[in-house]
Amino acid sequence: SLIEQSALLTGIAIEHSAAAQQLLERERHYRLLFETANEGIAVFQDGVLRLANPRFFELCGYTAEETVGHPF
Repeated sequence: SLIEQSALLTGIAIEHSAAAQQLLERERHYRLLFETANEGIAVFQDGVLRLANPRFFELCGYTAEETVGHPF
């Protein structure tokens, strides 16, 4: 029936919404860990610095503007 189909679709939408919220929470958690880590963390792709945390820049003595997007 139409009511059953509507209920099913509503349930699916709620599940997707809850999953999306959990994903956002995990992303916030890992971003906080990345940003506040006492270790320098950097992501390189094909020899180019793509992403690094503040501690990485403190340790290497360069700024993000000087290094991100450039060969390292």
